[in-house]
Amino acid sequence: MLGDTAVAVHPEDERYKGLVGKKVLLPLMEREIPIIADAVVDREFGTGAVKITPAHDPNDFEVGRRHGLPEIDVMTDDGRMSAAAGAYAGLERFDARKRVVEDLKAQGLLEKVTEHAHAIGVCERCHTVVEPRALTQWFCKMKPLAEPAISVVEKGEIKIVPPNRREEYFHWMRNIRDWCISRQLWWGHRIPAWHCADCKFITVGLETPAKCAKCGSATIEQDPDVLDTWFSSQLWPFVTLGWPEETEDLRTYYPTSVLITGYEILFFWVARMIMMGIHFTDKVPFRTVYLHSIVRTAEGLKMSKSKGTGIDPVEVNRKFGTDAMRFTLASMAAPGSDLIWTGDRIESSRNFANKIWNAARFLFLNLGKLEAGGAMLEELAGPEIRTKAPHKYSALLQLADRWIFSRLSRVIGQTNDALENCRFHEAAHVVYHFFWGDFCDWYIEWVKPELQDADRERAIATWRNLFAVFEAALRILHPIMPFLTEELWHQLPQTEGAKSIALEAFPEAKLEWTDPAAEEEFKLLQEI
Repeated sequence: MLGDTAVAVHPEDERYKGLVGKKVLLPLMEREIPIIADAVVDREFGTGAVKITPAHDPNDFEVGRRHGLPEIDVMTDDGRMSAAAGAYAGLERFDARKRVVEDLKAQGLLEKVTEHAHAIGVCERCHTVVEPRALTQWFCKMKPLAEPAISVVEKGEIKIVPPNRREEYFHWMRNIRDWCISRQLWWGHRIPAWHCADCKFITVGLETPAKCAKCGSATIEQDPDVLDTWFSSQLWPFVTLGWPEETEDLRTYYPTSVLITGYEILFFWVARMIMMGIHFTDKVPFRTVYLHSIVRTAEGLKMSKSKGTGIDPVEVNRKFGTDAMRFTLASMAAPGSDLIWTGDRIESSRNFANKIWNAARFLFLNLGKLEAGGAMLEELAGPEIRTKAPHKYSALLQLADRWIFSRLSRVIGQTNDALENCRFHEAAHVVYHFFWGDFCDWYIEWVKPELQDADRERAIATWRNLFAVFEAALRILHPIMPFLTEELWHQLPQTEGAKSIALEAFPEAKLEWTDPAAEEEFKLLQEI
């Protein structure tokens, strides 16, 4: 109230039309302030007349700019009343409010006191009530930077996944406002500006100046503010590669391929990286933006340490396994929707990991019987043997083999397509059903008798096909469950010098394996 500079009414409010342009006396401050008309006023709320305090309310600030109102800051940095507050100067803000009510009552100007719920800003850490104040800040002009950033997304030079987030991006960018980049914090990059105590000129430079650039005075002091953290973060794609130097890394890796981040910082980080990348390098910083979901509690709350709604991922990983955690998150990562965390999902993923491990255990335990007869693992599962799969018996490929390799080819194609288009949940589900259903529940069970067949040629062909499918399935699953697949992959013979499954070629669908007739015939058997 002490900083009020006008009373506003709606321009179409008949009750006050005759008063617009006149002046009223501000109680306690004895200052004349005008009655103005502005459409921001809600005629149905209260009296329909609202006081305007441009220095201490963002909406009032905009009204004040439209009507040329003065901005009177009645507070100090430490939450006390300033000299502009008159007789209340020096009082702590909440004490001043009590005194104002008492003085209004004493002067017979207080009509009533009622409870009123309204939204106030509070510090996210200490929950102290934040007081809006109009202060001198540093701003970055954004519209010229936003226009080319809008264009590259419109032209498809940058792909945003999921697509529905494109409109959110455009809404932010087409309605962009100048960015306040200064912060009054103890930690951050200092603003490279020095104020002259003599002529008040501001010297800006990359290096610390020895004197004022205008008058030559040595009495200069660096601006105490720091840059908004996003102002620094927006430079990340190219400064990490050595920019502004033309480094080998910058030439090789910029622009990057994919940026993966949360959708809640699409504007705060992603959009700004695009703007700065284009401005400083004349190139987009990345080709694809994948906006992943937020993990929420079963009640739909965002997980937060401060609110006590989060889980400890380290403890969950210890209990269920890291691969189970990864598979759970991937399987629920449908674009455009958040993840609802429940314990039963990760239990199911742990069961899946156990299923894979037990399948491998079955293979190696039963292989011992064949090895006792002289067969070697290298001749059954070596990389050159796997490459030549599927293997025939008596010049024929059995129905189960035709079916599993056809299914494998189809699954490889579906998985590649899903991963390429950031549909990670689809990739997880496709591989899950193939590994658990097709491979473990049907193929292994179907060929069990042949693994120990008295006909050595038939047994060897079956083992070779079994290992070829198993190894390919491990490679398909590796991006989602890397630890389990890495461990099992090293149990198989590999080429000399092979270090990791992650460095092997990702499987590609083979048209020659595709056999719709075998899939249809096997489907009939499954139904029976």
